[in-house]
Amino acid sequence: MIVIYGVLLVVALSLMVILYTVSRKVEIVLPRDFSEIVNSGELNIVTDYNPIGYHVSGDTLAGFQHGLIKALEQDWKLKVNIFLENSLDKNLQGLKQGRYDIVARNIPVTTHLRQQFGFTESINLNKQVLVQRKPEFNDSITPIRQHLDLAKKTIHIHRDSPVILRLQNLSHEIGDTIFIIQNDIYETEQLVMMVAGG
Repeated sequence: MIVIYGVLLVVALSLMVILYTVSRKVEIVLPRDFSEIVNSGELNIVTDYNPIGYHVSGDTLAGFQHGLIKALEQDWKLKVNIFLENSLDKNLQGLKQGRYDIVARNIPVTTHLRQQFGFTESINLNKQVLVQRKPEFNDSITPIRQHLDLAKKTIHIHRDSPVILRLQNLSHEIGDTIFIIQNDIYETEQLVMMVAGG
């Protein structure tokens, strides 16, 4: 009798595993090439929401990325689906997985990213800067003027920022710790506003 129950238990568990495996079929979406995009008639673009690139101004959408997206829509005569996602990692993951065709945002190009993705020619170039309050608005604390002054200081950046690699390398270069806090909620522009607000 115990043997029969044991066999039935093994059969039941096997069926459960098989049913679970079959029910977990994941639809694999591969990145599309241009001809596939044209044939579908739709272009999926992801961008981040910020005061410069893509935002609401009054009752209309505006921003640099918004202008580029609209130009693509007109030139290529495609319906553009715009997705908003502030996380650069999630943008790039979606591009790899075929959810998005284009990531329209400022991306610091690194060797690692160049090996994985194709980039357009740079439209604008930016430098990495440290945003801090002036001494007269910061309890007369002396501002940081050189990289050695960053030792034992705390820097706030947004989550998944490519700047983290530079800060980690800088910490090694100066031979001291730079404390890095990654913010899950705010992007660069919002962090700058928080610095200005104290």
